[in-house]
Amino acid sequence: MTYFLAVAAPTEQSQIEAAFGDAFYLKDASGSPIGAAALGHKDGAVVLVNSGHGATHIVSRRKDADRQVVDGVRRLLENVPSVSVLLHLAKGVVLEEPISVRGRRRMTFREFAELFPELEEDVRYAVVNSWQ
Repeated sequence: MTYFLAVAAPTEQSQIEAAFGDAFYLKDASGSPIGAAALGHKDGAVVLVNSGHGATHIVSRRKDADRQVVDGVRRLLENVPSVSVLLHLAKGVVLEEPISVRGRRRMTFREFAELFPELEEDVRYAVVNSWQ
């Protein structure tokens, strides 16, 4: 079992990838169940963010990875009105596994930055630009 972090935004996949840069391994998840769970009923792109050493590194206490995820969300919010983030513990193939969203939570970027990496599993966090 491995944790995966899905990041969704109303934009093209390349814009999400540019926001996160080379710090992580990124995988398109737009057409998958985890992608649908992260997007909700909106249009956009979804990318799975992974450290390359397993997604558990992203949600561990590694401050550098935490900061890089938060910075990626911040950079993405400079160009889009909101970003959705969903943490999922995959028990099989993450791009094929069905996902039931257990809750939805809307928050400002500041609230997200204070909360991350303490996300609840399978909760869709809608992070909005708090500086606009």
